[in-house]
Amino acid sequence: MADATHGHAAIRSTVLGSVLDRLIARGVSTQPLLSKHGMSLDILKDPYARLSMMEYAGFMESAAALSGDEHIGARIGSDIRAGDLGPMGILLSLSRSIYVGLDRIVRSTRSLQTGTEVALIENGEDVFWSYRLVDGHIWPRRQDAEFTLVATTQVIRDNFIGRWAPQQVHFEHVEPENAQFLRRYFGCPVLYGQATNRLVMDRGPMLEIYRAEDTALVSMLERHIADLIEKTPRRSTLTEATRSIVSSSLGLRPVSVERVAETLGLSSRNLQRKLAEEGTSVRILLDEIRRTRAEMLLQEGTQSVGRIATALGYADGTAFWRAHKRWSEHSPRQVKAAGSSL
Repeated sequence: MADATHGHAAIRSTVLGSVLDRLIARGVSTQPLLSKHGMSLDILKDPYARLSMMEYAGFMESAAALSGDEHIGARIGSDIRAGDLGPMGILLSLSRSIYVGLDRIVRSTRSLQTGTEVALIENGEDVFWSYRLVDGHIWPRRQDAEFTLVATTQVIRDNFIGRWAPQQVHFEHVEPENAQFLRRYFGCPVLYGQATNRLVMDRGPMLEIYRAEDTALVSMLERHIADLIEKTPRRSTLTEATRSIVSSSLGLRPVSVERVAETLGLSSRNLQRKLAEEGTSVRILLDEIRRTRAEMLLQEGTQSVGRIATALGYADGTAFWRAHKRWSEHSPRQVKAAGSSL
C-alpha cells in the first residue's frame, strides 16, 4: 500500500503541541523558536489547524541547534505516545497486528500531514515502511525524519512488542557525528544517505495477532480520519502513488512495472494505460526520482559515488555514470567535488 500527498506541505498543530511539551520538559526555551519561524502559540488552540511543513521542519532543526542536541528529534520521538499522533496514532495502537497498523498509517497520513510520501511494501520475507517529504526544498529535515521513524517505532514497542526492532533503518540524510545513539535505540544497523527514510522489517512478527480489535472504536476512528482527509486541499493521483512506491523501493528491490502494479492492485497493462493518461510512466518517474536524489546526495559530498549508485538502485557505478551523463554535462565526481567545496 502506498500513498502520497503533494501540493502545499502542511502538518496538524497537534504534533507541534506534543513537540513543544517535550522541548519545555528538556529546558529548551520555545518562544524564540516559535518567533523565528513565524509561529504562534495561538495555533495550538485548534489541534486540527494546519501549519507549513517548511516552517515545522525548520523549527525542528533550530531546536536541535538551540539545545545543542543533534538527536533532539529522535529523543522527542522516543517520548511520543499513540495519542500524540492524533487519531492516526491511536488507530495504530488499536490494530490487531503491526502490519495492519502500519498499513492504516499509510492510508491515514493525509489526516495528519500533506506533502508526504508514505508506503508499506512487501519484498519476499521483508516488509519496508517508508516516509519522505516530497518537497526537496524542505532541507535540512533530519530532525523530522528521525522523529517520525523513532516515534513510529516507539508506538509499536508500547503497544505490540516491548523490545521490537527492525532489521535495518535507512535515512536520507548524512551520517551524524554520534551514529551510536540511533543504533542503540533501534537495536539494528542504521544506514545513511539512502533514497528515502524507512524501516526494513521481518514479515513474520508483523503478521502476528496481538489483540482482538474493538471494531466499533476502530470504525469510528476510520470515519473521523476519512472526514479529515476529505477536507485536505488535494487528493492523491495514481502518478503520486506510483512515485511513492518507486521512491520507497530504491536500493532495496528492482523497480519494474510489474512490481509497482502488484503493489497498487492493478494489472501491468492497466497501470501503464492510466499513467499514460496522466502523461507519465514508471520509467519516467524512476528516472526523475533518481535524478533528484542523485543531485542531493552528490552535493552533500560525504558519500562515495559507488555508495550513491547502490542507494539509487543501480547495478554499479558505471550504470549510474551513464544515467548521470544524460542528466548533466558534469560527471558525478565533479558534482560531488563541487558540493564538498561549498
